[in-house]
Amino acid sequence: FEFSQFDLAVQGRRNPGSSFKPIGLATALEEGFTMGTHFSGESPLLVDCPYVCSDRGNVWPVSNAGSSKGVISLEAATYGSVNTVYAQLSVATGPDNIVDMARRMGITESALTPVPSIVLGSSAISPLEMASAYSNFATNGLHADDYIISKIVDHDGNVVYEHSSEQVQVADPAIFAAARRALVQVPR
Repeated sequence: FEFSQFDLAVQGRRNPGSSFKPIGLATALEEGFTMGTHFSGESPLLVDCPYVCSDRGNVWPVSNAGSSKGVISLEAATYGSVNTVYAQLSVATGPDNIVDMARRMGITESALTPVPSIVLGSSAISPLEMASAYSNFATNGLHADDYIISKIVDHDGNVVYEHSSEQVQVADPAIFAAARRALVQVPR
């Protein structure tokens, strides 16, 4: 900090990659999909878009980081971070809805481009905003804005300042509970 006052956590922006998929998952669950909904996990896969979404027009070529998966449930696609499933999910739920969910979950400062690839982490986001968004999975969608100082006490022990935050339920708690069940399987 002595040489540069750039705070990577707050000011830095990075493409989150697959860590953005759970936001797409929460959107899909809100839109009526279930963890048991099945998609093609074939790779590569040509995903049809309702508008121009690639240099191929209305067709978006997507590949998995690994192999083809056949027909796979949304739950298994979450465990395996299957790009082709999440690409189809993005088109089916609508990138605008994914952006809306991301905003409700706490990604409020970064520019989010509502394109199908958003679910694969194509918009640059700060680490603090990603942490804020992920907090919803721990609280079943009960979100509070992030803050730095919780309390200031003077030398006599008197509280000079104490932060109070308003919590907002961003979506049905069951959505986040279902998503969390799948997410805890990922590191295993």
